[in-house]
Amino acid sequence: MKSFFIIGLLAHLLPATLLAQSDSLLLVRGKVSTSKGQPLTGAVVGVANTTKGTTTDQNGFYLLSNIPKTASLFFVYTGYKSTVKSLADEKESLDQLVVNATLELDRTLLPPMAATADYKAVKPNKLMPPRATLPESATQTGVPVEQQAYFPTGVPGLMHYVAHNLKYPVQARSAGVQGDVMVEFTVMPTGSIGHVTISQGLHPACDREALRLVQQMPPWEPARHSGQPVASVWLLPVRFAVE
Repeated sequence: MKSFFIIGLLAHLLPATLLAQSDSLLLVRGKVSTSKGQPLTGAVVGVANTTKGTTTDQNGFYLLSNIPKTASLFFVYTGYKSTVKSLADEKESLDQLVVNATLELDRTLLPPMAATADYKAVKPNKLMPPRATLPESATQTGVPVEQQAYFPTGVPGLMHYVAHNLKYPVQARSAGVQGDVMVEFTVMPTGSIGHVTISQGLHPACDREALRLVQQMPPWEPARHSGQPVASVWLLPVRFAVE
């Protein structure tokens, strides 16, 4: 009879215990870093579909308190791919969770640009907005909306710049070299162009010319996060083609 009483008592208490566990609040801490292990300072860590969040310190660490076990965290850093993690998938220890996030570099790919007649015919359109408007649905994910960087006269203006400033190296042209040089660059918070590197080369002379072209590019309007200018990474295919 006693054993039946204990079983009955457990059966009564178990649902309440599970409910309490599902509604329990946790201390969540962790680190946000790059794929190379470098800490990301100032990364946004927030609770999805709420206004609660924080930013990482100079070593990439963050701390959030009173977070439901059923919540999901989003991790955002301009120039990197955002990610979302469900706390239900993480292992809890003494009402604490350690949730680390590794963010991959997000390089925005521009269309190929060259100095052929077709590209030289492209002219900036004053009636065309220089940057695309983000879709309204972007504000409904719980992830902060960010404004991308843009060339002052938009993509047509950038094509116009490349078409009228790119010089086809004689050595490469004579050798029949054609193709794209992939140039990676960063639009700094000031709008200036920095960290210009060759992501994929074609020919030494073409690579040097593509670097020169991008390094001398006019300043952009920088990306913005929470109203503040931030750096962003771009990838430009500079095309060398014989007409």
